[in-house]
Amino acid sequence: MRVPSGGNRRARRAVGNRQRIERISVIAQLPDFAGRLLSRMRTLAKRTVFSIYRMGCARCDVSGLVFFLPVLDRQEFERSEACLKEAVWIINRFDPVRLQRIQRDLSNGIVVVPSTSGAHYLPDIGVCILNSRRLLEGSHLSIALAIVHEAAHARLRCVPNPTPEQRARIERICIGAQIAFVSRLPENQRALENLRRMQAETVARSFEGRIHAHGRR
Repeated sequence: MRVPSGGNRRARRAVGNRQRIERISVIAQLPDFAGRLLSRMRTLAKRTVFSIYRMGCARCDVSGLVFFLPVLDRQEFERSEACLKEAVWIINRFDPVRLQRIQRDLSNGIVVVPSTSGAHYLPDIGVCILNSRRLLEGSHLSIALAIVHEAAHARLRCVPNPTPEQRARIERICIGAQIAFVSRLPENQRALENLRRMQAETVARSFEGRIHAHGRR
């Protein structure tokens, strides 16, 4: 019987060690793979839900910005449409260059929904959502500022899984976009003071322990 030489045994041992290392590496990557798969499934589900919801909405093109409005109540729809037109008119009147950027940043449209507070940008599906109550009860300027803010979030969406410090910095940048816009408006002192105070109070601890989903105003 042929006895393996010492060199052959060492070679086989090295091959076996490499195979064990490869198996361990694959096992170690399974949680990360499962996490990415779950994230993609959630994104697909969210995109599907919004696609179905938008099918039941009326599409409104206002100066190049696309809005999706629910049409359950005709009077409410007409009021919402009028509010959006006024808000976009303010942006176009005082900062038309910004409106052009917003058109690009929110190219997937702004969806008006009843079941959220304020305005949010959903970076995983590239959609901005706006609360219907806020649309009807807020001022035209507040709606314009919400659009400006969320468009800034859309522009900064390339930051993946931001830390609390990064989220605070992003939020301050988005508030800075509002400040730059309001600076162009007449009789703007009170709004500027409120925004600057809000910007100064936005710190990392405000985001600690909160799950990052999207920008919100």
